[in-house]
Amino acid sequence: MTITWAVTSSGHRSEQTIIGLGDNPAHARIRLTAATAALIARAGDDEWPRYTLHLGADLAAIIQTGHGVDGSPDHAATAELLACLHHDSPDPFTP
Repeated sequence: MTITWAVTSSGHRSEQTIIGLGDNPAHARIRLTAATAALIARAGDDEWPRYTLHLGADLAAIIQTGHGVDGSPDHAATAELLACLHHDSPDPFTP
């Protein structure tokens, strides 16, 4: 069963969307996580993007980049939050 996934990065200067397919729900989540991690890695030092993640027709997550102690965007914490959301369970609501 093929699953469509998409992630949109929305910032004050631009909006980017990456769309892909997974062979099954677990594969789609892995690809979605990797694409989101790539967008986080490319974020600039002066932007606080919001990431909207979709699996099929379902909203999987909305992640807003936070502020670091010095007031700059905390992209590392955003990446850590994304890593906490990723797991191999076939049911994302079951630990």
